[in-house]
Amino acid sequence: AIASAAGVPVQAGGGVRSLADVQSLLDAGVDRVLAGTAALRNPAWAAEAVRRFGPERIVAAVDVRADRVFVAGWTADLATSLDRVLDGLAGAGIEALLVTDISRDGTLEGPNLDLYRGLRERPFRIVAAGGIARADDLRALAAAGVAGAVAGRALYEGTLTLPELGELSSSLGRVDEARPRCSPRG
Repeated sequence: AIASAAGVPVQAGGGVRSLADVQSLLDAGVDRVLAGTAALRNPAWAAEAVRRFGPERIVAAVDVRADRVFVAGWTADLATSLDRVLDGLAGAGIEALLVTDISRDGTLEGPNLDLYRGLRERPFRIVAAGGIARADDLRALAAAGVAGAVAGRALYEGTLTLPELGELSSSLGRVDEARPRCSPRG
């Protein structure tokens, strides 16, 4: 219902554990599927998802705290480094990541710019999440090379407004019209 009513591309995730889950979401009209635990624990699964559905339809959700990757709703440490996880995802053909600094998620403390700058050389389109509070945070993330950002609590709390997002989107759009924009989490 959301995908048909939204009028904009929709991505969905959470609990995506099988290729049938991916297919069901795509059949429901979702444009991109976020896969975290399944893709991170099993790069072969991610590679099969990319092969079946295309790299533009699969986004790996990578939840990070202090260079450690967490899965299963942030409850389990994957017990491997971020670099190793990213190598596996690149090898699987993943092209886009939603990277959340879980230590900052919902805090409005500002994004972890060092994390995103460190990902700049990786072969992924990065969407940043965690800590975003103001338009200046989004400008800083754009300067750090991310393709988009999740601004959830900032919108709910009013530290970032929809008119500001529109202005920012327009100004960044002049730089690179193909770059994905900020997307509210909801």
